This record gives sequence, C-alpha cells and structure tokens, in this order.
Amino acid sequence: DEMGVPANVYNFGRCNFMSTQERILFEKLILEGHVPDVAIFIDGLNDFSHWHGEPVYTKDLRKFMHGGRIPPYYKVLREFPIMKVLESFSAERLDDSKQSPHGKKARNKDDEIRIIRTVIERYRTNKKMTEAIAAAFGVTPIFIWQPVPTHQYDPKFNIYDGFDYENNMPYLKRGYELMAEAVRSNPLGKNFIWCADIQKDLKEPLYVDAYHYSAKMTQMMTHYILDAMKQRDLLPSQEGAVARLR
Repeated sequence: DEMGVPANVYNFGRCNFMSTQERILFEKLILEGHVPDVAIFIDGLNDFSHWHGEPVYTKDLRKFMHGGRIPPYYKVLREFPIMKVLESFSAERLDDSKQSPHGKKARNKDDEIRIIRTVIERYRTNKKMTEAIAAAFGVTPIFIWQPVPTHQYDPKFNIYDGFDYENNMPYLKRGYELMAEAVRSNPLGKNFIWCADIQKDLKEPLYVDAYHYSAKMTQMMTHYILDAMKQRDLLPSQEGAVARLR
C-alpha cells in the first residue's frame, strides 16, 4: 500500500508443524516454482510441544505400519479391555525418547535442560538451512518467536486456565526462559523477531483457548512484526517488487 505496489499474501500454516516441517514445506514450495519475495516463519510453541523432533502423528503412523505384521487373531485379542490395560502399562515403561510429543517430563533437571537445549539447537540449525535455501532463490526469510500463555503473561487473565500446561507441554515454560537467555547471549540476526514479550504487563484476555490468539493479540503481533520489518529494512524494495511483477 505505502509503496503503491500490490501485495499477495498466502498463508501456508499447518496444524502442529514445527520448524523442521516448515523448512521441508518451504523447500517443496520452491521446488514447485512458488518463490516469494518474503517468507515468514512463526515458531516457538510447537518446537517445544514436539520436543523430540517427530511430527505429531508419527507415533500413530508407526503403530499402524507395525500393525500390518501382526496376525489377525492378535488384532482381535488387542481389543479386549485386559489387553489394553497391559499395553498401556508397557507403554509407561518406555523411556522419554519413545514417548509421544506430549509425553512424560524428564526425570531430573539436567535431563530437562539437555532436552530444551537440543530443541533450541535444532531450531537454530533449521533457521540456518532455511536461510541458505532462501538466499539461493532471492527470498527474504523472517523468523518470528511467538507469544505463549506460559511466558510473560498474567495467568489470572487466561480464560483457559484449566489447561494442564505442565503435563501437556512440560518444556514450554522453561524452554521459553532458556530461549530468551540464548537469544540475548547469542542473537539470531536482524531477521529474527522476538515477539514473546509483547503481552507483558497487559491485564486482559489475549487467548481464546489454551494457546490460540484472540483478534486483538493477532493484530498486536501483525503490527509488531511489520514495524520491526520496516525498522530493520526487511521489506521488499519498490524496484524489486515491481521487477517481480513484470
């Protein structure tokens, strides 16, 4: 609008995607010839939610594929209540690496920190790989670290305060704390925009459920990101945008 050049905005957001899957999707879109001027990646919640790096339905898919080798009579037996109890008991004995993305928390603080640091390092690596691909095709990548209810937000104003963040997302709160420290000590560059603190000191509902934003929160994020892109000269130039339209 300000440049007098029309902008086409496409939302390629996917439910439950983390930074690894976003990078793969970005590669796939470019491979198909969809090369944008700017690509914006919003992360944080899902990287810590799916802390072991596996997509959300991997466990179900693995179980389905394994089921093809199970004799039919055993499939019938597995449906009996006593068999389900025994299977659930066995699953509880698996170590953390084989739990679901929302599995049990680490047994001690050292394990917790190790897991969180692995998540942060994986994000940094995905960012570098995405930047390399973007540079090869003249794309400006923007990386956003999103707000979550467990970080810098007054829980008294969380209308979904009955959600058990500690059990469902055991590394989210501490993960954000360590990520904030990591970004301060080792910045991720001008194309990384930290939005996780924009809700600090706001005494009002900003989420419509356990982690999805209200309309106001969405607008706050949009304005914050756009302002940061302007200040850091990350918006496409008028000449470049016109050239791409020709």
